[in-house]
Amino acid sequence: MPPKIGRGNGAVQVPGMSSGASQRGLVSASRGPCGYCGKPNHTEKVCLKKERKCLRCGSADHQIVNCPSRSREWSRSQQPTTTNPDQSKGEKNGPKVSARAYALEQHQAPDSFEDVENKILLEAQYISQNSRIMASRLAFCIAIVLIFLWSVADAFVYSPPKIFNVVNYGARADGNTDDSQAFLRAWSDACQWKGSSTVLIPGGTYMLHSITFSGPCLGEMTFFIRGTLKAPTIPALFFTDTWIGFHSVDNLTVTGSGYLDGQGASAWHYNDCFKNSQCLPLPSSLRFDFIRNSKIQYLSSINSKKVHINLFACNNIDISYVRVSAPENSPNTDGIHIGASTNIKISRVSIGTGDDCISMVSGSQNIDISEVICGPGHGISIGSLGKGSQNQNVMGISVRNATFWNTENGVRIKTWSPSWSSLTSNISFQNIIMKNVGNPIIIDQKYCPHCPPSGGESVSKVQIRDVEFNDISGTSSSKVALSLQCSKLVPCQNVKLVDIDLAYKGLGVLAIASCSNVIGTSYGIQNPGGCL
Repeated sequence: MPPKIGRGNGAVQVPGMSSGASQRGLVSASRGPCGYCGKPNHTEKVCLKKERKCLRCGSADHQIVNCPSRSREWSRSQQPTTTNPDQSKGEKNGPKVSARAYALEQHQAPDSFEDVENKILLEAQYISQNSRIMASRLAFCIAIVLIFLWSVADAFVYSPPKIFNVVNYGARADGNTDDSQAFLRAWSDACQWKGSSTVLIPGGTYMLHSITFSGPCLGEMTFFIRGTLKAPTIPALFFTDTWIGFHSVDNLTVTGSGYLDGQGASAWHYNDCFKNSQCLPLPSSLRFDFIRNSKIQYLSSINSKKVHINLFACNNIDISYVRVSAPENSPNTDGIHIGASTNIKISRVSIGTGDDCISMVSGSQNIDISEVICGPGHGISIGSLGKGSQNQNVMGISVRNATFWNTENGVRIKTWSPSWSSLTSNISFQNIIMKNVGNPIIIDQKYCPHCPPSGGESVSKVQIRDVEFNDISGTSSSKVALSLQCSKLVPCQNVKLVDIDLAYKGLGVLAIASCSNVIGTSYGIQNPGGCL
């Protein structure tokens, strides 16, 4: 008969417990509660929890969760119930008899309060441990996300536009005091501003010695000139290649209604490098080195000691509404000089100088020039080419909608003789008006202005090809209005003359054309004719 649990005042025999443990676990129903754990049915003297013993079998070798008696009972509960074969046989051979059957099974005693408490503690400990691990992992992931979001936000947070007035940095605007350091301090603060910033030069006259404004900067920069900037006239202060320079800056705009006065008359007589191997450098008024995505607008440059605006290793520059002026006898005062630069756009400019209005040398590519007024000066020139490094190509040059007044040359390609090998291709001169221009159209591959005459053929190795002269008209101050003198080593190829109409100004004399070593075609009006 199964044991009776919880009935009467007698002791309770727990199934599976040894007799010794059973005796220690026997308690009177009237006893309790325990003075140690507060549970009923036993005293502190026999409290298994106090003695840190198994609450099921009383063993000191393990706790209830590892009790062997529980494992044995679980194994018995999993055994399958077998069917008596005689029973099925009887059902076939005899009639069914109504009967009642009573099964006596041994049941596992329900867990005591100590069992339940111990299970809860173990489960809580497991959950707490895993919660701590998950919490630490979650905190780490959140920290990483926050750091990333902070870095991204910092990269895109810009301050509002700000003006940095050079007067507030000590510039005097008296035309005599060197304001270079005040300009540099203003530039430094503007360059570090996280947002659009403007260095403002108010009205007045500012003396500047040689100065270079360097980047990179944290935001878009504007250099706004309202006053007049004057260059020094003391030789010790100007024997350098730069007066005002900008270096390694992106998104720069140099603009304003002011003037850059190079005071070139104090230096032009030092320009004797063609005969003096010990000659000293002279400065470009405005020099841009390694500048990208920038604009030069509404400036006026006068009397530069050498080149007015010099671009080197620049990309994506827009020059517009610029005026350049210097006497026609001022040596090497090119208006805009371009070298090793790409994607340059020049439009709506007026240039009068003592040298080329615009010159493009080795490495110039994708240059778009339009709406230019040139004169006096030496015209618009590609070259001189072939004197520097080998394979410094010039490609993608377009000159259109231009007017030349009293210039020494019109549109010109010139290469040194002798020269290094290189390529000049994809050149277009279109819709151009010549007014009293010497040499309106010229390719010169025998260029060496200070070389003694050799009498031999050109030895230029610069290949010129894919050149078009289209819709060029006006008057020539020289009898030879069209001259294409190409190299015998590498003749010009695919040269096109389309609608050329040039008249010689001399009374009763027609303009002529002179061509050699040229392969090409002509279309439409050809005056002078007979070249291609």
